[in-house]
Amino acid sequence: MNLLVIDDHSMLREALCESLSIAKDITSIGEAESGRVGIEMAIHLEPDVILLDVDIPGEDVTVTLATLAERIPRAKILIVTMHDDPVLVHQLSRMGTTGFLHKSASRDQLLCAIQNAARGDNFVLVTPRPPVSDLPTKSAATLTEREYEVLACVQVAMSNRQIARELGIAEGTVKRHLRNIFDKLGACSRLDALNRAQTGLTRVACQVDGTT
Repeated sequence: MNLLVIDDHSMLREALCESLSIAKDITSIGEAESGRVGIEMAIHLEPDVILLDVDIPGEDVTVTLATLAERIPRAKILIVTMHDDPVLVHQLSRMGTTGFLHKSASRDQLLCAIQNAARGDNFVLVTPRPPVSDLPTKSAATLTEREYEVLACVQVAMSNRQIARELGIAEGTVKRHLRNIFDKLGACSRLDALNRAQTGLTRVACQVDGTT
């Protein structure tokens, strides 16, 4: 698939495109330093996936996103961010983003997120690994072990379809688990749910790894 990167940091754009050069199925067809330039390039190049930085100085990402969605409706848009503001996540997800990618994501996570987005798997998500803690947070205490397993899969950018294969359950069951997780944690998005259940996810990861 063809990829367009919109980010005001030239070194980050170059490093990103270099990381993607190993992927046989991803071709970087353009880099833009602003939303305005990115929109012009997207209209001309018609990329399959667009990586859009949420924090380009002097620009409103909602304006750029709305224009891209209107002019290039077939393109999948991944928001690249250093933030985890649930209000912003909710706002941008309702505007048609495919998902959110944290700038601390590894190369493998980045590739997985882009590939999932190109296939149309909505709300791809990568977040930094949570800090280790001995006790679960109060908000995460009511989650079941299966719900923790689902969140652990979400944390590494798995789509609903991939989670279903990984856990050996139906995709509809995955969606039901996610709805239950959102209700229990009072979360408005996958990113918000991950933040609220951070220590619980650490506990599950330790059990899977066989550590204490």
